[in-house]
Amino acid sequence: MLGKTHMKWLLVILAAFTGARLQAQDTTFKPITIPDIKLTDTIFEGYTLQPTIVYSWKTPKDVTLSSRDQAYLRKVYPYALRIGHLVDQIEREMATMSKNKQKKRYVSEMEKMLKDQFTDDVKDLTRIQGQMLTKLIHRETNRTVYELIKGYKSGFSAGWWNLLGKFYDQDLKMEYDPNGADAQMEKYVRYLDLIYQRNGLKESIKNEQFVPPVQDKKRKRKRD
Repeated sequence: MLGKTHMKWLLVILAAFTGARLQAQDTTFKPITIPDIKLTDTIFEGYTLQPTIVYSWKTPKDVTLSSRDQAYLRKVYPYALRIGHLVDQIEREMATMSKNKQKKRYVSEMEKMLKDQFTDDVKDLTRIQGQMLTKLIHRETNRTVYELIKGYKSGFSAGWWNLLGKFYDQDLKMEYDPNGADAQMEKYVRYLDLIYQRNGLKESIKNEQFVPPVQDKKRKRKRD
């Protein structure tokens, strides 16, 4: 399933974090009409300011995460959403392929395209951000990073990258525990879900399509 990966690669494949507009409460205003302004020899035409929605940021009172951890989650959670969406897309595409050779070629193409496209966006995530992302990937896919790598590559590959990840304090077998150790994280992530639904980020991610260059060329030839 997901191509060659270690913690940094997995962060790389997803990426393009389009900074989310964090929104919470809203207030609707009535239209404001600006009348004509008449001077001695000039008339400035009036106009109407249309109603708008004003959003403010208000963290739920029962969330006890530090402001630093909240900022980290706002940064990495969209990556996890993209990884979840990408895994679904890869599964759908591979389900249409009958030959293992074709599947391997597809995974290889996806890997190269995503690494070329997104490396610069996510390569500077910190150790703690990486740990959060590892857990959130498990939340979104119901599989650990290790399981994803093993499924798309091999047990040896996954074991190697898991060992390497530990040098950076990253355990690729890390799981998400919303009812235990990660309960506070879960409260805040649910809050972010509401925000991302409101500002359209979740819908935007849902509609993203990752098409490897070779596959894209084949599709264009068929259309022509």
